[in-house]
Amino acid sequence: MGWLAGPTGGYLLGFVAAAWLAGRLVERFAADRRPLAAFLAMLAASAAIYAFGLAGLAGWTALAGRPVSLPGLLALGFYPFVLGDLLKAGLAAVLLPAAWKGLSRSGRI
Repeated sequence: MGWLAGPTGGYLLGFVAAAWLAGRLVERFAADRRPLAAFLAMLAASAAIYAFGLAGLAGWTALAGRPVSLPGLLALGFYPFVLGDLLKAGLAAVLLPAAWKGLSRSGRI
């Protein structure tokens, strides 16, 4: 429970929202079968993580008596991670539909 009260708590809660959102988008739009749709679903899920995470980080810094401006908040909790997240989403968006095709050809699904 201590981690939820710390600077990463919002990000941890954001993962729950991101999992729900990604699952919903995949169900509704078959986003796991098309690379662009998969990429957009992953971006939406990442946006949910960042929304919860940055809000939690802002709250945590304010409660700690050291509130941070929006540019400072982005420098702490967004900019260092966004490039890696974009690269991972792009790679996964290409691999996920390819994996479904491979499983389909093998007769496993």
